[in-house]
Amino acid sequence: MPTTLKSIRAVPLTASFAAMYGGEDRIPEEVRKPSSHFQSIPRRGQFTTIVFAECSDGQTGIGECFGLPTPHAAAAFVNHVIAPALEGKPLRAPSEMLADVRRYLLALGHNKGPAMEAISGVDIALWALTARRSETSLAQALGGEVMALPTYVSPVPFLPTPADTAAPAVPLPSPAPAWPAIW
Repeated sequence: MPTTLKSIRAVPLTASFAAMYGGEDRIPEEVRKPSSHFQSIPRRGQFTTIVFAECSDGQTGIGECFGLPTPHAAAAFVNHVIAPALEGKPLRAPSEMLADVRRYLLALGHNKGPAMEAISGVDIALWALTARRSETSLAQALGGEVMALPTYVSPVPFLPTPADTAAPAVPLPSPAPAWPAIW
């Protein structure tokens, strides 16, 4: 019997700025409106959507989708559109598993935003599941190799001006040091 996708579920996560700063009135303006696209709809917190894919042999993969301005939209696409289309299907390459769902969403005009964010979160979870099931690294499952890469740390702090934000940045030494990957 082939291994099947048992379940896909998305969990929206929120970290309210009001809770972090001790009230709505205490949130710094540069945090609430860090850039031009947040001027009319201010940020209310940090948001993301975590996607869990579990196959019939009990192994799991975890993915993540962008969550602005709310993580609930992408979670709804995962839980109410993508999951019912994929659950119970035999495991295949993630691109093959998602092809019909992607075509469906594109045909309905969902070519960006929460629908595509949901697809990306499921894709990441399916690739993580593929790597775990093959007992290899994600890099190798994707056809690459495990190696040192120059990296950066995010998120950049929200400060009042671009100059204030850039000031604490430290240039990478050359050559860039190799840090161990997190598995």
